[in-house]
Amino acid sequence: GTAVEGSSASIKGTITAAGVTVTSDVTGITTIYGFGVRGGIVAVNGIVALGFNRATGYASIIGANVEASTITVTAVLSGDTTVTTTGLIAGGVAVGATVALAQIKSKNVALVDLTGVTIKAGTLSVNAGTSTAPYNSQAVVTVVTGTAGAIAVALNFAIAINASENDAKVVGTSGKLNAGNLIIYAEGNTRAYAIIANASVAALSVNISVAFALLVSTQVA
Repeated sequence: GTAVEGSSASIKGTITAAGVTVTSDVTGITTIYGFGVRGGIVAVNGIVALGFNRATGYASIIGANVEASTITVTAVLSGDTTVTTTGLIAGGVAVGATVALAQIKSKNVALVDLTGVTIKAGTLSVNAGTSTAPYNSQAVVTVVTGTAGAIAVALNFAIAINASENDAKVVGTSGKLNAGNLIIYAEGNTRAYAIIANASVAALSVNISVAFALLVSTQVA
């Protein structure tokens, strides 16, 4: 757990209050549409649709001495990446190729860094997502194609990758934490879907479709 570049303080200050609340609430959505229609004696159609989501949300206390009855650090992030493509090809020779990728590498972090500081609280809560607002991320790829001709060839590749991170952390070894109640909580929902639907009508029809969904998201408390 490290601070976002530029957010650290060279001189450690002191905050004293009845209650301290640090909140980050981020929504990041990526949506891509691809559409292609081709006709002719020889019809060739290619679609490449790529969607990426790198949204980052940080809520943190770093480099400060804080004393309060309640200290709450909450980071909430929701973000989907959706890629949808449709291709229609008709001809004596009809060839269609589609490559669609949706990738999520978003990061949601609630962090308290104790390095060189003292945190005193009756209750310290560090939340990456909550029960009412969990961290949500979804990578969805949908490919729908149709080819028609004496010879029809369809090549379709749909790839959905969700490598998101949702972390609630208290770190640092050189500081001091004095809390009557300590709550470190992470809640999230992550998904990855790859869907392909293809129809070919021809005397000679070749259809190669690969749908790949990979979910490697992590959640740490």
